[in-house]
Amino acid sequence: MIPERLRPLLETDSVPAQLGARFADAGHSLYLVGGSVRDALLARRIEDLDFATDARPPDIKSIVGDWADDLFLMGEAFGTIGVVRRGHTYEI
Repeated sequence: MIPERLRPLLETDSVPAQLGARFADAGHSLYLVGGSVRDALLARRIEDLDFATDARPPDIKSIVGDWADDLFLMGEAFGTIGVVRRGHTYEI
């Protein structure tokens, strides 16, 4: 059962749903993690979205490359890719 407060994050056209479909199509898992989950459960404004995945950085870049407006690769050595789309940055 998904808590009602989390449902907006999982709507068909939401960023988590779009990214989740892309990762699933590529054979990887993607999990919404961190403060956005906490804020949704507490009915707070959600400021940013962070994700965890079993995909490695080269896979992440391949999966989101044509979806993203830009990528931040500063954290790539640590397994993190920053994805920019429509003015928002998402950490994967």
